[in-house]
Amino acid sequence: MKYGRKETNVAMVKLSERERRILDFERTWWKEPGSKQAAIRHHFHLSPTRYYQLVADLVSRPAAESYDPLVVRRIRRMQSQRRRTRYEGPERPLRAGQPGPSASEPTSR
Repeated sequence: MKYGRKETNVAMVKLSERERRILDFERTWWKEPGSKQAAIRHHFHLSPTRYYQLVADLVSRPAAESYDPLVVRRIRRMQSQRRRTRYEGPERPLRAGQPGPSASEPTSR
């Protein structure tokens, strides 16, 4: 018996075949002909709304990040950007003659 910190093995918490297919699809969906929504319906027989609910749940799991860290981090980053836009509103481009942010104002990235 080991003492100290309990070790968890992410590999023990496996992804289902469908979850792996979802992550693989997110990596390459733009290669599909037509819209992403049509490809979701064709490959997974799900509505896009249900598909995105599954994706949101999936990317919160450590096993998904172990399987494909780049895709999971990209999806999380996009979710964060959408969330920020909903709360702060979209950034508006500057018009000609409109002053830019002053040195005292922080700029957003």
